[in-house]
Amino acid sequence: MADFKAQIESNNKAVMDCFKANDMQGLSELYAEDCKLLPPGMETLHGRQGVVKALSALWEEGARSLEMVTEELEQLGEDAAYERSAYTVRKADGSVMDVGKFVVIWKKIGGSWQLYIDVNNSNKA
Repeated sequence: MADFKAQIESNNKAVMDCFKANDMQGLSELYAEDCKLLPPGMETLHGRQGVVKALSALWEEGARSLEMVTEELEQLGEDAAYERSAYTVRKADGSVMDVGKFVVIWKKIGGSWQLYIDVNNSNKA
């Protein structure tokens, strides 16, 4: 179990690092090829190109860092898990652009944990 949590922590750190470096292609590689991203105000995006599209749009809007805090993480059998977390998106000057929460279904593929379904929503009214 500790190994599982360490892998998810490592993947989440990689997500934050890739976003900060504007490496949306590298970030998308942390997702399963057949992933689904359900961002607020948009249709469901399918596959890694959907991840690149959504996060590149966020970058274009001025986002420069993504902070994620895991609140709940549980493995469901050998090859599935869920995570419930909070996020903060910041601009280059450090000001908060958005705060929200998300739920991710993780899928173990070829021995590594990948984001499979990612549902997020803003706390903004």
